Amino acid sequence: MRKFLLKLAVFFIPFPLYIGIVILIDPYNYLNVSNFVSKETKLETSAKFSPQLWKLIEFNHIKADKIILGDSRSARVNADHLKQTTGLEFYNFSYAGGTLIDMIETFWYAAKIQELKEAYFGINFNLYNDFERNNGVEQARSIMKNLLSYSFSKVVFRSMIQNIKRQFFVKDYTIGEPDMNRDEFWNYQLQAMGIRFYQKYKHPDEYLGKLSEISEYCKRNNIKLVFFMPPTHVELQKRIADFKLENDYTRFINDIAALGMYYNLDVPSNYTQNRKNFNDPFHPVNDSLL
Repeated sequence: MRKFLLKLAVFFIPFPLYIGIVILIDPYNYLNVSNFVSKETKLETSAKFSPQLWKLIEFNHIKADKIILGDSRSARVNADHLKQTTGLEFYNFSYAGGTLIDMIETFWYAAKIQELKEAYFGINFNLYNDFERNNGVEQARSIMKNLLSYSFSKVVFRSMIQNIKRQFFVKDYTIGEPDMNRDEFWNYQLQAMGIRFYQKYKHPDEYLGKLSEISEYCKRNNIKLVFFMPPTHVELQKRIADFKLENDYTRFINDIAALGMYYNLDVPSNYTQNRKNFNDPFHPVNDSLL
């Protein structure tokens, strides 16, 4: 019996040691008690690897009452610039690779822990599709349940490895950089991603219902609700016609217009016709949207 207990004790030794390492590195600042890894490193690794987990946790520390929701295009809206211009505190809750269901669930997450005053949804047509079902927020919230679920998450483990790699070994280590030149990446986005988003399309009745619930909630609680379509290059805009989705696009605009105030920046203009304003067909240059 004594030998069994000794072996059992040895078996469990790594677990508290591992928990200690997680607390020390804490790639998503879940506990927010250690500075062993710099914020700069975490922004270049953890925040890019799982932007949903990073921002859901960060919002608990900030709790701004004005939020911006969307994908990487809406992320171009600079909350610091907005604060300098308006004097108001915004939090940009946009996720690289984010989906419409991510935005919907994030709104309710924020509304539960903060009395919101304003909410801005950046929704382009390619996100308004019933086939877009990836839900990174659901995964992130399951990781955030408690210290054990956080510590033994594969996302957290892989992020810790990335943190250590960049902090101590490879200073220029980055995530998500395309392995091709600008023209190659531009053409790839137009062709491959155009097919990815537009080859299969179905009107998102369920998502429209969820957005309608948010619209009604905002009216009841005096929350300013604004929808906007971030600009994309005209070459990408034309892909809608290539897949014969013009009527679906018109329905999308009408759906959003019925929900509340909206601004459509994703239209042909001097701005969207100029390649110099874009990193690729989807994304304006950094900080070009205030």
